[in-house]
Amino acid sequence: MLSKMSLNKLQKSSCLCCAHDRFHAVPTLPQTIISDGQIWSKPLQKHICENCGATAHIVPLSDHDIEEIYSAPYSLGGQHTQADITRAENYKNWILDTLDIAPTKVPDKILEIGCGNGLLAKKFKDLWPSATLFGIEPATQASKHAQSLGVEVSQGILEDLNLEHLNKKIDLIYSVNVIEHSLDPVLFLKRQKAFLADNGIIVTICPNATRPNIETLFYDHITGFTQKSLLEAAKMAGLILKDIQVAPDSIGNFQIAVFQKDGIATKLDNNIPQIIEDKENYFNQWQKLDKTLCDKITDKEVVMFGAGEMGSIIRGLAPNFWSKISAVTLDTLTNDMFHEKNIIALDKLDTQNNTLFIAVRPDFGDIVETRLKDQNFKTDSIHHYISH
Repeated sequence: MLSKMSLNKLQKSSCLCCAHDRFHAVPTLPQTIISDGQIWSKPLQKHICENCGATAHIVPLSDHDIEEIYSAPYSLGGQHTQADITRAENYKNWILDTLDIAPTKVPDKILEIGCGNGLLAKKFKDLWPSATLFGIEPATQASKHAQSLGVEVSQGILEDLNLEHLNKKIDLIYSVNVIEHSLDPVLFLKRQKAFLADNGIIVTICPNATRPNIETLFYDHITGFTQKSLLEAAKMAGLILKDIQVAPDSIGNFQIAVFQKDGIATKLDNNIPQIIEDKENYFNQWQKLDKTLCDKITDKEVVMFGAGEMGSIIRGLAPNFWSKISAVTLDTLTNDMFHEKNIIALDKLDTQNNTLFIAVRPDFGDIVETRLKDQNFKTDSIHHYISH
């Protein structure tokens, strides 16, 4: 736990997005996870910029911290499932809709930053076969998978990218859930600007931190961006935020921003005091969750419904409750294990002796709980305890 003196000293640092120097610290969580679901056994200590609402680590992460995260067996993007294919299709359609809002011709040269397993790049490659498309990706497993799909990929980070072989600059640069991992988001945008054609477009998709959500809990999410923080970061990078939109329900709690070199910036009016209050409450709920759930246990057998992102977060942020879960269940079995818990079929459970704890996205909690109650299960759900 940081002392009051050291906390005050650290809060003299400036915001990564707007250079403001006043912050509001939210409750500390004793441990958390990184974005591939691994438990990260370090305290999560974050604060919120009082000017633009960006959420960031109180103690800024270093290059060494990032190396430590990704030198672990980081697995996100090393393979793909049907859900990944569907997600890539949704992102492709969302980006295309956005390009209609910011009119452009079919791009000649395209760069994807952090192309992961290459599914999205492959979809654009198939859509625009005449375009020169390439990606850059730091994770070894993911870059190899992308190359196996026929995507031209350089393994590394944006700073490593060498484009001397191109005879012109890039028309479209896009990234999906990358900027929140950057140690310096303004520099991240500046480097893209250096590669961008005069009439080119930068499309950035990232978690929407204007409202509280689980993306804020990941240790490797260095910055949580409100709309205003993206606007301020663009100004500092010498770019114009042309448009910003919230994701459709099929994608989740994300946002898409369009940057250009010139033009008129979109106008925004985020309520920063309300954002701070909501996140204060959100972190407070997560801080208390483990004890709250343990106190609620009345049955000997508690089975968790859900083997996805929310389940991994429960494992990391409510470890005592997780230890009391006897198994995990799903409608359709795709694996035998979820972390160290056995997965059993839903139709094999005893509706009288098992309580199902629902660990799905809170905005789906009511739907799933109603369905399981109709099947005569006793239920409880994360969405009863965490704001959504």
